[in-house]
Amino acid sequence: MSNRIRSADASTRGLAAPTALPPQPFTTIGAKIHLAYREWSAGSE
Repeated sequence: MSNRIRSADASTRGLAAPTALPPQPFTTIGAKIHLAYREWSAGSE
């Protein structure tokens, strides 16, 4: 078991640090705009 933990730890060392998410209002507005655009661009499939 400890061998498995060591290999998992070694594989995550090369990953970049996580980035912060934008503030909630910007995330919500961006998601709504994206969905509206996708619906608009789909047209009347």
